[in-house]
Amino acid sequence: MDHPNLSPEVNAALRSLDGMIGLFLTDLPSGHVVEAQTRNHTYTLSREACVLGGKYSGWRVNGSTFGGSMIRVDWVGVGMYFELQRGHEIVTTTAIQEVNVVKEEA
Repeated sequence: MDHPNLSPEVNAALRSLDGMIGLFLTDLPSGHVVEAQTRNHTYTLSREACVLGGKYSGWRVNGSTFGGSMIRVDWVGVGMYFELQRGHEIVTTTAIQEVNVVKEEA
């Protein structure tokens, strides 16, 4: 049911969350990481860190957005965009195309 105080665009975005492919980083099993592919990069994510190009990037994943100011905290969702933060700097990635949970390499 749409919320009367939200715009049609926001209500449509909220409806699209039902059945979306993705996961909360907080639900990640111990010893596993998320490999997430965007158009430009493959990210390896744990609950605490973001690895890019095989190296710790210093970025933390705040969650996923549809490109606006609303964020689903700790969520990695296909079709959404990562919001990454390092210090006071915040960036948004290209759309997430694929998400896989894999056993962390020893």
